Amino acid sequence: MSASGNSRHIAATALLVFTSLADPAGAAGYRPPPEGQTPATALNWTTPRPPRPAFDTAAGAAFELGGLSAAPAFAVYLVVGDAPVRGRALIRNAKGDRAMLRVFDAEERLTHWQYVEPGLDAPICHPRDAYVDGLPPPAPAKGESVKDALLDAHVALVGRGVHQLRVQTGTPWTPARLVLTARLPFGVSFQNGDFSPWQDCPNRLYAYVPPRAERLELGRVEGAVRVLDDRNRVLCETGGKGAASVQVERTDCLWTFEFPDYPRKRWKLRAWGFPLILCTTPEAARAIRASVEVLPDGSVVSHKFQRRIAELLPAMLAPRYIGKADELIVPLSARKEAWLRDPRRNRQMFVYGASLPKVAYALRRQIVDPTDPWSGKFYKPSKASASRPPWDGYLPVGGFGGSVGGDRHAADALAHAALLDEPINPYYGKTELFYRAAAACLRDLLALSEAEVWPKNGPDPYPGGMVFELGQLHLPPFGAAAPWLPDPIRAVWAEAVRRMVDRAYTDPLVTCRNQSAHHLVSYAQFARGTQDPVYDRLCRLWARRFAAGAQPAGYHMEATGPCGSYSGLTHGCMAMYYRLTGDRAILDSLAKSYRFFNHTVAPEPAGGVLGGFNFNCRIGEGPFGEQGGGAKGLLDDALPEVGLWAGWPGTPEKLRASEARARETILKQLEAEPKDFPGGGDWRFVCFAKPDTSGVWPALEPAPFMRDFNGELLAVKRPGYYAVVFTGKPMAEWAYRGGHNLRRKPMPGDAENTGKPMKDLHFGPICGGGLSLFWTPAYGAALMAANWSALSHHGLVAFREDGLRDWEEYHATKADLDAANSRLTMTGRIASLPLRYTRIYRFEPDRLTIDLTVEAETDVALARLIENVPLAAGRAKSRGAEIAAPEADAAAQFTVADSAACGVRFELAEPRPLHVCRSGPVAQYGNYQINRVEIALPATLKKGESARLAYRLAPVGGPVASAGEP
Repeated sequence: MSASGNSRHIAATALLVFTSLADPAGAAGYRPPPEGQTPATALNWTTPRPPRPAFDTAAGAAFELGGLSAAPAFAVYLVVGDAPVRGRALIRNAKGDRAMLRVFDAEERLTHWQYVEPGLDAPICHPRDAYVDGLPPPAPAKGESVKDALLDAHVALVGRGVHQLRVQTGTPWTPARLVLTARLPFGVSFQNGDFSPWQDCPNRLYAYVPPRAERLELGRVEGAVRVLDDRNRVLCETGGKGAASVQVERTDCLWTFEFPDYPRKRWKLRAWGFPLILCTTPEAARAIRASVEVLPDGSVVSHKFQRRIAELLPAMLAPRYIGKADELIVPLSARKEAWLRDPRRNRQMFVYGASLPKVAYALRRQIVDPTDPWSGKFYKPSKASASRPPWDGYLPVGGFGGSVGGDRHAADALAHAALLDEPINPYYGKTELFYRAAAACLRDLLALSEAEVWPKNGPDPYPGGMVFELGQLHLPPFGAAAPWLPDPIRAVWAEAVRRMVDRAYTDPLVTCRNQSAHHLVSYAQFARGTQDPVYDRLCRLWARRFAAGAQPAGYHMEATGPCGSYSGLTHGCMAMYYRLTGDRAILDSLAKSYRFFNHTVAPEPAGGVLGGFNFNCRIGEGPFGEQGGGAKGLLDDALPEVGLWAGWPGTPEKLRASEARARETILKQLEAEPKDFPGGGDWRFVCFAKPDTSGVWPALEPAPFMRDFNGELLAVKRPGYYAVVFTGKPMAEWAYRGGHNLRRKPMPGDAENTGKPMKDLHFGPICGGGLSLFWTPAYGAALMAANWSALSHHGLVAFREDGLRDWEEYHATKADLDAANSRLTMTGRIASLPLRYTRIYRFEPDRLTIDLTVEAETDVALARLIENVPLAAGRAKSRGAEIAAPEADAAAQFTVADSAACGVRFELAEPRPLHVCRSGPVAQYGNYQINRVEIALPATLKKGESARLAYRLAPVGGPVASAGEP
């Protein structure tokens, strides 16, 4: 952190250790402590448990439940009598796997918690299992070796009732088994993953239909399944593959599930709609009762902590705790003088979306009537029933479950506004906002399902959905508000959120890596809210795993390759995690990722940054349009790779102009008193600092270089220009093929020729060895390739008679770099056509030469064959980007230049027919355009014939800018 006067603000918002002055009795009126007060101790997870009984020390096994597979999780519900039972949970070691085991007693108190992953000296246990220390574990009944077990846990089940053993792993279908010292009635649920038979599983199983159930959805069914009601009527029958919706006519009864082809044929299914727990006996199903809780008003929830939430909420919403909205609201304009005191920093509260503009709106909208089933939330649909709680029925309800009060960031805004000790903030220290934020989150948590996910995530265990809700919605207000609340509220809130945190912790890194990045923020905020050192360790472990998941080239993948735009979400989460923890493992990884993308762009002489993104594997926008702003404004002072993007005014005149614009924005927003504002949290306001400008854009480095990023990206700096070629092909075939086939047709609305905006920017890469960027210091980006269509990339395009287009086959491309002779050779073929090509680049000091040869493997007759040259244009080229080409049947050159006569000349070795398009597609937000010049090649070639095109790119006009003139 630079000496920018912001250390106090960082401490207030991002410090992991907090001091809580909450009155244990829950009295209102406490305030966050002044700076320098002694931190409080961590939240105590230990809850009263029965005294340790006198266990039988015999190690023999009485019962073994094997063949369970976490896909990605399962829970075993064990009906325990008066006698305590010892057990041993074993999870087979799968390479690189991670596993977590949790055991809950009949009161859903956590009696065992254990996590393992490769590289740990010992499993992480929390809380310590005091029941079974020193006793020999039960031996597996089959005598199978346990030496290679990933997890080997000795557990105890003490107390009459239904105990739960929950397992989740990082690798799907990891085998697990449970050894018990007594045979117990049991049921199994595979949560929101795939149900499948276990060892010695009968072909007839039983399930309890709980109160308020409306229907059961069966999806991904494989094998014959028959469902019968308690009167032995067939409710549904499936065979082979398919799905079924089973309507519930009667509740508080048992259904029978029959699998007639099992064990000859295995079965598989996924279930949602109400908690499906398959039991081996009717007695077990009646005892387990789908693990639901029926509240006094007749509504149902899935966990005992939800019962405590329902009991707490009415008291939390008393006026003595939450105040009255009209009395709490203070117009932001009342602090006008403070707002205008530091306009460039204070503008961040409006530009990026943060707490203060939303507080008054949230206060006015929040439902605080404790008798209303929507109380705590920030809106209620007009058709919402007042007589029945919206979470009742186990099915998704609009605005409930994962929405944090129905207004995505309102709870976060309230919590952070109460913490932000700034002159512009009239809400600092108002503890009523903590209670209101907690009430919104707790009301939402009443919808958490038995699978520890939101009902809307019930059909799919894909980890990206739930963790987004955690990192963006639930954990930020928890991390901010929980430390300041009385222990009864803090404890139940922490217990509820911990269910989601634990369930998500073994998630694999998904290919759309921005989704996994939300884990970072989630775990850091959870550690912040609980002050638990075990979870602080866990969040750092996960961060190292995330950093190790970066590609060798430095970036974090998005849909199996780089994406300059979507990486912004990844970078933003990484930056927030660093601000919360100070963990350099993520800072170093973030620097490498920015270093990669910084080599794909270059600064424009008149301001701004542009660069090609034909390599993007998901979105049609470059790193200059990072989603969510990336780490910009968050780590400007911590990383020079980020500080490059800050745009800090360099002269007094520019500073005054920037401050004037900021004042104008502030005055407009203060006058408007915005009703709503996107986003939550105050990160860019809090982290506002003068950037580290010690870095240099690669394109402006004084010395020539040729940098190869692990065979994926080649960046070349020469005195007269900067060039980038994407040489890799990281995207998987299955991911690439669909997008490729879709884009063979001309774009809708003839956008390639009529200057229309790109509405849908979800695209795959269009790379075949063509340039991503050709830039000169005086002109900026000239050739700039996009992944929008075949006519926005640099390379070959073949037009068929039926109107379809083909271009270089992505996975057939090969690169051969001869760095000693400044030469790059790209080879490959045209997709779906018998055409091969060789493209040779020669990187000379003052010009780039391209030598292209196309050869026919069999006879080829096309409508057209062209070399497409995409050229940057539009608002981003503020000095113009005029294409000048001779109006003739054939030409030997064309030029793109600006109003200062600076540009790039394309010189052909021999005249070719040219087609110029000055109205190419425009970026979604209209800030730049991709025009083009098409260079004609022979459309008909006989077998063995070849066509050659040689041309060079040379800078035109203007001095070479220095590294200090971006």
